[in-house]
Order: sequence, then C-alpha cells, then structure tokens
Amino acid sequence: MIDNGLKRISNLEPLRMTLVSLCLCDQNISIIEGLDMPCLRELYLHRNCIKEIGDGLLACPKLTKLWLFQNGIKTVSGLSNLNLLEECWLQANKIKKLDGFEYNQNLVYLGVAGNPIQTYGELLKLKHLSNLQELSCNDIHFGRCNIVDITDSGGYK
Repeated sequence: MIDNGLKRISNLEPLRMTLVSLCLCDQNISIIEGLDMPCLRELYLHRNCIKEIGDGLLACPKLTKLWLFQNGIKTVSGLSNLNLLEECWLQANKIKKLDGFEYNQNLVYLGVAGNPIQTYGELLKLKHLSNLQELSCNDIHFGRCNIVDITDSGGYK
C-alpha cells in the first residue's frame, strides 16, 4: 500500500498551549487549518500541496520562522498578525507579486527564489522592511526569479 502522507492538520488541541515547533513537510497537506497554536514559534510546511496561506495562521501570533517553500502558493496573504516573523521561506512557489508583508517589520530573511517575479517594482514593495537583511531571488536549490535575468536595457537575457 502506498502512503500518500498526511492530508490535513488535525488533533493538535492537546498540544495547543505547549507546542513551539511543528514540522509537517513532505506530506499531502493542501490547506493550512487547525492551527490554534498561540505559542508556536516555528512552522515547517514545505513540500506540500498548499495553494494559499489564507487565514490558517491567524491563531499563531508568535511565529518567528515560517517555511512554505515548494508548494503551489500564488499570493502572499494571511501574514498580517505575524508581527514577530523573522524568517519566511517562500521559494519555488508561483508568487508573482510581493504584497502581503505590510505588518512584518521584524522580517530579517525572505526567500522568494524560484518564483515568477518579473519586475523590480515588486522588490520595491519591501522597502519598508527596515530589518530585512537578506532577500534571496536566486538560489542553487530553488532556481531564479525572472527579475534576475533582466539586463540593464530592461529586457531579458
């Protein structure tokens, strides 16, 4: 019998007040739900089937690390209550626009390599993130954003 992995996040209620780190990578999770985790600091949901972040993280206000790389996420949303977020890995998704980081003033590392971001204007949307120290648009493991291939004349290589 082939195990297709965990399909949904559930039955975490007994851990809701004590769990600080949760890793459910390489599963078959498609929706972020069932995460009423007020003490959760690290969430690793990479290499799943998640298409949107949505409201699934609203009850996780203490998150500092969020790894959602290699899913199928198209837009950045649902991060407005994550004021403590320092590290956000969104590489190798389907993100074209860098909206959704308005309230993440503590963000230090943002990984967006391997997404179809095409204009420098999208990068300018991050200029308010005064603590941002590292922005990854090109990565040996996840590939490059389209903007990395833009020449000085404004065209693609």
